Formats: sequence, C-alpha cells, structure tokens
Amino acid sequence: MRSLLFIVAGTGLWLMIHTLVKVIDPQVGNGWIPTVAFAIIWFFIAGWNMWVGVTQAGYTVMEELPIFLLIYIVPVAIAGLIKAKLH
Repeated sequence: MRSLLFIVAGTGLWLMIHTLVKVIDPQVGNGWIPTVAFAIIWFFIAGWNMWVGVTQAGYTVMEELPIFLLIYIVPVAIAGLIKAKLH
C-alpha cells in the first residue's frame, strides 16, 4: 500500500511541477525541463524511501532495491509518456 501511495504521490508531484512551470513560463513548460527536473527530484525522494526501509525498517538493500526501482520508474515513465503525448 505504501508503494502505491508513493507512485501516486510521484505522479501528482510531476503534475504539480509541470503545471507550475507552465504557469510561470509557458515556453519552458512546453519543453522537457520540468520532466527532467522531476526525475532528478523524484530519484532523491525514492532514494530517501529506500534509506528509511534499510535503516529503520530493517530491510536489506537487496530487498529494498526492487521497491526503489518500482517507486522511481513508474512515475517517471508515466511523466515521460504523458509528456511525449503532449509534445
């Protein structure tokens, strides 16, 4: 359930970043900069989630790695696919 919440939150974060940048500067908002910025920010958030799982929940890095990849790749892929369709 927590992983699903992270995936939904990641997708929502991309939508917020994309919308905010489009409002501030429509020319930049139409490019890939907001999506790339989101991917970088989301990498660190997903990494933080993995760190919490390893240091506080007692999982090993190898147990957390598939969850990290899922939490990171799914929202970034959704953002990339939507951006490709809009572009």
